[in-house]
Amino acid sequence: MTPLRMLWLRVDLQKNCHNLCGWIWMEMKSHQKEESYGQKCTIKITHPELCIVGDEVGGNTSQKGDGHVGGKRFVGPKHCVSQLKSSKKDKKFTVVGLTALTGEPVMCVIIIEGTTRQVEVELGIDYSAPWTGSAEDNDFIEQNTGHGKRFPGGPTCRFRGKEVPCFVRFNQSGGMSGEILLDVFKTMDHYKIFDDAQAEGKTPFVLVDGHESRFYLPFVEYINEVETKWCVSI
Repeated sequence: MTPLRMLWLRVDLQKNCHNLCGWIWMEMKSHQKEESYGQKCTIKITHPELCIVGDEVGGNTSQKGDGHVGGKRFVGPKHCVSQLKSSKKDKKFTVVGLTALTGEPVMCVIIIEGTTRQVEVELGIDYSAPWTGSAEDNDFIEQNTGHGKRFPGGPTCRFRGKEVPCFVRFNQSGGMSGEILLDVFKTMDHYKIFDDAQAEGKTPFVLVDGHESRFYLPFVEYINEVETKWCVSI
């Protein structure tokens, strides 16, 4: 038997999401015992293409302390220890993969430690890719930028018929901030990912954790504006 408190929670969640989003994105569903495995799910997402989830994953380019991984062996002179060059310089970064509940990637967010923008870091470099054109060409960088080229950049996502390039920002901590989070949402609005749904009165839904950046006042104001409304659940 479902506890009454849990039933209230689900019903309230459904009603609140309908009031905030302007559409029913979830509904209760019944399960046959033979159809269920593990924890039964009693909620069906009716429009998973309008629901986005994402969370930060932090990393560091320093390889110090990585240790011997994978058991790989190397051939070397007798009585010598094979050593590989590795980076010991700290460079923190954060990656957020914004994903729709359909499983489709929406936008890749990369935040790199740094006080100023570094285009060479942002674009990356693929030494195996050939050069295109001449260094004296005015569009030399453009000719060599993109997937499979010398400067590949970050991953570009294709979602709802729109190409959404990798979102890259630099800040001192290499982590998410309120300013960057606001910029992420402004960028998604710039590419008009949900324009057709919003024209029908449907507000896109985003599920995030309770990181302090979510309470940045300009961000809260932005997602509550009529023209740029988002339903953000923490």
